Amino acid sequence: MIDISIIIVSWNVAELLRSCLLSIHRSPVYIVQPDKDVPTEINQLSVEIIVVDSHSNDNTLEMLHEFSNVLVIAQKENLGFAKCNNIGLQIARGRYLFLLNPDTELVGNVLNTLIAYLDQHSNVGIAGPHLTDAAGKLQKVPRRFPKFIITLFDTPSLQAHLPRWLLSRYAIINPIKDACTPVEWVLGAALIIRQETFQDIGPLDEKYPMYSEEIDWCMRATQHGWSIECVGIGQVVHHGGKSSEQIPLVRHTYYWQSTLRFFQKYYKQYAILLRFCVILSYLHVLCFEFGHVLMSKNSKKKNDARMKIKIYRKALVALITHPYKLVV
Repeated sequence: MIDISIIIVSWNVAELLRSCLLSIHRSPVYIVQPDKDVPTEINQLSVEIIVVDSHSNDNTLEMLHEFSNVLVIAQKENLGFAKCNNIGLQIARGRYLFLLNPDTELVGNVLNTLIAYLDQHSNVGIAGPHLTDAAGKLQKVPRRFPKFIITLFDTPSLQAHLPRWLLSRYAIINPIKDACTPVEWVLGAALIIRQETFQDIGPLDEKYPMYSEEIDWCMRATQHGWSIECVGIGQVVHHGGKSSEQIPLVRHTYYWQSTLRFFQKYYKQYAILLRFCVILSYLHVLCFEFGHVLMSKNSKKKNDARMKIKIYRKALVALITHPYKLVV
């Protein structure tokens, strides 16, 4: 049986995807050819790579011809993160399933490290390595599921005023290198789930527009008795947000539709109140940006304000009319 299936969803990030795939090929693993079994004489960690391309219009599909041992599933439309990952998950054959963003690069022996740790800790259903930036600096680690207060401080008008003490309750701001830490969820940029856990909790919820899918998955795993861990002895470089940067006009919309859906599912008593607070926050920042347009003499500030107004207004309309589902 294949040890690990790596599933990568790609959208218009050909060069980053190439770097990601090359980092896998540099790893001390045996990469299984599509539709082939692991040869009996192989004693390395066996890996299959599945790339689900969500209708890229750059040279992604042409670039993928460089990698004959990668299974490519090209979609005829942009189906989104959750649905594309589920397409890969349905055909994955590994004991472990590794969701990996195309804007990541594996560091050293991280695949063997993760599998060895999970093989020794059968109670851990989902895990993630430490993520670093390109310079090797550790990124903060999620600690707890988002609750009402921390999410309130994520609204546009309060984001800059988040108290550090509150952030530290929900995230590990300064992770300790090589530390393995129980957490409530891990980032979907590099998330590994054992096959038994996947069969237990099912696929990603495709009703999330773009964000929060991994939080929902970890919540369901926790409800089924599985533990979640950040395995800091393994590291992955995460360049961050390269696909979402291509859709600045709807990032706010997707983020809050996903967040409100999560609250509607798990903290229903706070969902309406949170929605009301988010709408008020967008009204507040819209008034602030309109003030820039009317009063500022700086043309760059005016243009920036006009762009923000366009983004905020789109998010506000979506939050009023369709708060829990994808509307673009």
